[in-house]
Amino acid sequence: MTTLMTPGLQFYAEQIDSLKGGPQRNELYVVCKDGSIQSTYEPTRPIGWELIEDGDEWFYRVTHMNHPRKRCMVMYHSRVEDPPSGNGHKPQKAEITEQKDTGDEVSSKLAKIAKFDPLLAQCAAIVDNPVQTDAMAKFAEGKMSYAEMRGLCG
Repeated sequence: MTTLMTPGLQFYAEQIDSLKGGPQRNELYVVCKDGSIQSTYEPTRPIGWELIEDGDEWFYRVTHMNHPRKRCMVMYHSRVEDPPSGNGHKPQKAEITEQKDTGDEVSSKLAKIAKFDPLLAQCAAIVDNPVQTDAMAKFAEGKMSYAEMRGLCG
């Protein structure tokens, strides 16, 4: 299958699953040499999302706080011969690995959260995200501000 998302592609994108921080309607974007996305008319304005082509479907993903990808509609506009260099925030490939955990450390963190709020500890156990659990435990102990905790927990 041919990849359409290559440097120089100018396009419009419209969110299907609405989320703040995604493509803006009637905004013309360009794919930069480094693979990042930039506004054609306001090149210095931070975009904060990446475009993902998956077969014949298009998605965007807000890069802040590791949001899941959301569907979008992409409309071809044109191609530019000399695309901008970009901002260095090109899409990255990630590898997911599974680690075995004895649960001892997680249990103690959940206990710290439970002292602060038992319901919050139950939610943390259900979500089962070590980064978020650690952040909430530090917040419950007073070792992290609310803003820092929210930044890690979304």
